[in-house]
Amino acid sequence: MRNFPQILDDHVKALIHELALECCQDGDSPSTRFGLRTTHKRFNSLAAQLKIIDYPLISFDLSTDEHHTALILVDNEVGRLHLKMMSSPEAYLAQIQQRAPDLAEQMTSTGDDAGLVDISSWPRKRLWAECGNLAVYLTPCIPGSLNASWPLSGTIFQSPNSLKLKIRPDPYRICNIDSASETFELSLTHGKKFNQNWLNQLKGTEIAQHDPDGTWQCKGHTTQYIWERLDGSEVQFACEELPHFYDRDSIPSVACTRFLHGIYDQRSGVLTHYDGAVHMYSSPSYQRRLDLNLKSHFKDYAKAKIFRIDGSIPLDSARYILSDFFRWNSVASEYFTP
Repeated sequence: MRNFPQILDDHVKALIHELALECCQDGDSPSTRFGLRTTHKRFNSLAAQLKIIDYPLISFDLSTDEHHTALILVDNEVGRLHLKMMSSPEAYLAQIQQRAPDLAEQMTSTGDDAGLVDISSWPRKRLWAECGNLAVYLTPCIPGSLNASWPLSGTIFQSPNSLKLKIRPDPYRICNIDSASETFELSLTHGKKFNQNWLNQLKGTEIAQHDPDGTWQCKGHTTQYIWERLDGSEVQFACEELPHFYDRDSIPSVACTRFLHGIYDQRSGVLTHYDGAVHMYSSPSYQRRLDLNLKSHFKDYAKAKIFRIDGSIPLDSARYILSDFFRWNSVASEYFTP
């Protein structure tokens, strides 16, 4: 594959931006749209315009292997769109307000839960919740990976109504219920069985990390977790996935990690709180973060919370949510096993 061009003219940038928006609103990753289901008329029109453009350093000829370069450019733009929404609460709420004023009025605008909306009483399908006549989808937990939250949505949207459930709506995927779509995926994760007896007897703090075995999907990723006994019978749990970059000079200006946090009650044997977020580090901050564990790490990041659940959450449900939130992480099912 040839190197990316250093400069793209405004016309090409505009096409890539429009194509990224189409991907966001349609809920498909660029690779899926180009490779399997290029059925959207406007998408095809935009893709065709990109297809005939040829630069000295890059080809948009989708009939060759170099089409992957075009996909990555669109993927990157999709990532920038979502990253902007995560890092700018004002821009995010403005986008929601533009698309769904009634939804914006229900959302938390300040504090730790900024950007979340309580959907505990809303009717819910597998991948979306009903807000009046609108279908509301969950924000992707990996910027630029539009289907990253599909399994997570399928799990938490089926939570009992007795649980207090808050989510971060995807600002690009708010549509009329009549045009909402469901996508079903099935995946299996193999891992060790969770040892609840160990958790019930925990008195101090346990920290650890998992480094995958070098498969291409997750080569170099480090996933850290911590179990920490608090006052009384509460145990705090946290898990953060630290993406790999081939060398520290290649870390992007903003590095995103997935972070999960929960409170477990040893007496009742259930979690009473669970939330997932995206942490956004500057390049210097992320380089420092890579040298630390969850006990010693600093909070030099911006945060966008993706979901929050409060109530009596069974451990089995918590395990499914964790595995789905950390999609494509091969050791997700082992996090609850020290």
